[in-house]
Amino acid sequence: METKKTITKKGTCHKFYLNEAENKQFLDLLEKYQVRNKSQFIRKLITKRINKVVVVDPVTSQYHVSLSSLVNEFRTLGVNYARVADTYVKNKDCIIAFTSLQEQTLVLSMLCERILELALEYEKKHLSKSN
Repeated sequence: METKKTITKKGTCHKFYLNEAENKQFLDLLEKYQVRNKSQFIRKLITKRINKVVVVDPVTSQYHVSLSSLVNEFRTLGVNYARVADTYVKNKDCIIAFTSLQEQTLVLSMLCERILELALEYEKKHLSKSN
């Protein structure tokens, strides 16, 4: 015959009340830090065991992924550009293709500058906010 082991939690239970303003502030904290267990969160706050809370913003994460893939595309273009330039040096018949490539490079450099401006603007508006 099996016996069931009962697990008893050893500790002290505390009960406290919040007014409406404090409750709203508490609920905002729970939402901000996406808390799943209120008791653990409160205990860690009281005992100061929370050093840093990291909140992952899905929009910012997607922005970073997209920007990284765009940088990789520019890197690929740079490698291909270097190959074409090497071919041009070896073969003088590629002058028309090389001229077209130079024009496209100017367009890409302007696009790159605009991307950098938008990235800095986004970081200034959304990432440098102190939470």
